[in-house]
Amino acid sequence: MNIIKSTFCAHRGASGNFPENTMRAFNAALALGVSWIETDLNLSSDEKLVIFHDTNLGRTISGSVALSSLTLEEIQRLDAGSWKGKEFSNEKVLSFQQLLNWQDSHEVNINYELKCDKTNPDKVVTILSKELMEYAPHLKNSIKYKQFSHLFTPSRPTNGSDSRLHIPLSTTIAGKATNSISLRVTKRG
Repeated sequence: MNIIKSTFCAHRGASGNFPENTMRAFNAALALGVSWIETDLNLSSDEKLVIFHDTNLGRTISGSVALSSLTLEEIQRLDAGSWKGKEFSNEKVLSFQQLLNWQDSHEVNINYELKCDKTNPDKVVTILSKELMEYAPHLKNSIKYKQFSHLFTPSRPTNGSDSRLHIPLSTTIAGKATNSISLRVTKRG
């Protein structure tokens, strides 16, 4: 039994050595042998889901504007790697569709955390559901995913300004059991 493959989840990919939530970080995580990757979904101004952790630019990408004020095209022109080192310059922010396509080509499970800062969680889940339904027919391999309702139930708040929400889930299997999506919705404020 491979303990790394069965036990560990790569947080934002192999983010210790690579720019978090980038293709290089995800490929490096696979090379380490993990079977789970955790990543983040945020919403662009044109209502596209993107793989990005923060609400605002500044920590991993130069700038100070809210990510949600930029379109997907504008976001994907940004350099998401130079903050980690010159060798990572021009790494790009991925769209949800790009990461789904990558996941479809690899034996990996992904835990997507939906960021709902300043956005109604129902809206984000509706967009996610639509993207999954539109994209599913294009996958080479089917994805095991959890189908969710729009009923949110609060679970343990971590502090006064942060409440975690979870989605009641019922598992639907549509093919390869190794490709799965786990969802967690987070809303702050």
